[in-house]
Amino acid sequence: MKKKVLIACFALALAAGGVVAWYQLSHLNNEGAQQKVSNDTTPAATPTPTPAASDDDQPKKTNDSTWPTDELFSAQYARATEILNKMSTEEKVGQVFLARYPETQAEVQKEISAYYPGGYVMFGRDFADQTKSSVIARIDDNQSRSKQPMIFGVDEEGGTVVRVSAYRAFRAVKFWSPQALYEKGGMNLVLSDAREKDTLLKSLGLNLNLAPVADLPTYKGSFMYARSFGTDAQLTSNYVSQVVAKMKADGLSSTLKHFPGYGDNVDTHTGIAVDKRDCARFEAADFA
Repeated sequence: MKKKVLIACFALALAAGGVVAWYQLSHLNNEGAQQKVSNDTTPAATPTPTPAASDDDQPKKTNDSTWPTDELFSAQYARATEILNKMSTEEKVGQVFLARYPETQAEVQKEISAYYPGGYVMFGRDFADQTKSSVIARIDDNQSRSKQPMIFGVDEEGGTVVRVSAYRAFRAVKFWSPQALYEKGGMNLVLSDAREKDTLLKSLGLNLNLAPVADLPTYKGSFMYARSFGTDAQLTSNYVSQVVAKMKADGLSSTLKHFPGYGDNVDTHTGIAVDKRDCARFEAADFA
C-alpha cells in the first residue's frame, strides 16, 4: 500500500509541477497584459459577451470525488493528495527525481536535506567493498532522513548486467541471464531465480529492480540480444508478464525496459539511435 501511495504521489507531483508552471505563466501573461493596458491611451473596445458554457462543456465527475475511480492507482489518490497538500513546491519537484546515488554518504545526506529526491538508483560502485550490513545501514539511514519513503533501485537483470551479485559479499555467483535460466530449466527456473533475486534485493532495503528487459531483437547479433529473452515475441511477452507478477507478489517494484524498437538498435550509451522502420514493422515485431 505504501509503495502504491508513493508511486501515486510521483504522478500527482508531476501534475502539480505542471499546474505551478501554468499558474506562473498565466500570472506573467496577466501582468504583461495589465502593463500594456496601462500604457495604452486608446479607449478599450467593448468586450464581446462570452456565451455561457453548455452542460456538455462542463467537466465530468465520476462521483462526489474529483478523482476517477477506474484507474490503476485510484485507490491511492485520496491518500496521495493528503500527502501532497502538506508538501512545498520544492518538495514536490524533488519527488519527481530518481537520481544517481552520490559517491559519498555525506553527499546523499546533503541532497536529501536540500532537494527531497524521490529516490536513488545504485550502481556497481555503491556495492563494491560493502557488506550486507553496511548497505542496509546506509539505506536505513537515508530513509530516516527523508520526509517521504524513498525509492532505492538497482539494475539486477542477471547475466551481463548485475550490480549486487557481481560481488561475493552478496551472492556466491552472479545471477544468470534469463535466457540461460530458461534453457537450463524452463520458466520454473526463471521464476525461482526471480524469487531469490527479489528476496536478496529486499533484504538490503532495495525496493525497485530495473528489470525485466522487454526488448525484442530479431537476430543474435543485435546489441540487446544477450540481455533480452530472445527473438520470440510471444515467449518474451509470457516471460515478462510472469516475472512482473512474481516481483509484485514478492513486494518488489519492476520496470519494463527499454523502448519498442530498441531490440535491434545501437548502444545508446555511446550515441543516438535513429529507427526509420515503418509503424507496421513495430506492430508486427515489438508490440507483442
